[in-house]
Amino acid sequence: MLKEMRIKDWYKNLIVFIPLFFSGQMLNPQADAIAIVAFVSLCLLSSSVYVFNDIVDLKEDKAHSSKKKRPLAAGLITVGQATIIASILLVLSLVLTFSIRMSILPLVLAFIASNTIYSLWARKVFVLDSIFIGVNFIIRAFIGAVAISVPISAWLFAIIFFLALYLTYAKRYGELKTMEGAQRASLNEYKEVVGSFLTISCAMLLFLYVMYTMSMKKVEYILSMPFATYALLRHMYLVFSEGIGENFGGMFLRIDFVLALALWAILILGAIYGIEFSVIKSVAKYVSFTP
Repeated sequence: MLKEMRIKDWYKNLIVFIPLFFSGQMLNPQADAIAIVAFVSLCLLSSSVYVFNDIVDLKEDKAHSSKKKRPLAAGLITVGQATIIASILLVLSLVLTFSIRMSILPLVLAFIASNTIYSLWARKVFVLDSIFIGVNFIIRAFIGAVAISVPISAWLFAIIFFLALYLTYAKRYGELKTMEGAQRASLNEYKEVVGSFLTISCAMLLFLYVMYTMSMKKVEYILSMPFATYALLRHMYLVFSEGIGENFGGMFLRIDFVLALALWAILILGAIYGIEFSVIKSVAKYVSFTP
């Protein structure tokens, strides 16, 4: 059952913590508790969607080199049992949603509707499949913001959208590189253009992040750019050279990538929560944000 829930993919729901992190509310115990409940609710909801997807894709998964090992495709559970599991996860998620605040319900319903449309239709349509994934990431971020009642920068929503596109195209590249068995028609259409799409989404992501850092008018944000750039370009290089697009979690086993993210996080934490570093303070007086 746990394997069918795809717990390894729950990291995508960490997006819900972005409003908490960037709003400076991480030191607020009540906001922390609400964000954690929202995260758990989204994880259960995502697992419900994953099980539903596996029911829809059962025939294709049985012919796939790796997906055929999933419990449903391998015959370890029946379609009826999978349906019950998906229903229970959905109910538990909604119960947690109600425990936070009712204003989240429309977003949760939008998430369910978007994923249902994606599973039944959009995932088979070239480019539209990636757009739906990007929209789902934005909905996750909105849920995080509404849960703790804080606004977040429009720049961040744009960054989240293009980050989702970037990760989607990285995954498509990896899928095409290791293609075996039955494949979706929309995936085959990516063959000639997925590398370009990946490069464009990476460029847009970097551009948006630079614009966001400039808008914040704090030197810590400016200094964070090299680390964010290194982490992103390092990942893209490994996608092209080693085809790791299907396994983003594997990046956290690479010391250089983790170190770049850690240094980025330290700088952003310092900017948001007023942690002063003497070296940065001495540099800040020489930085002007006027044109």
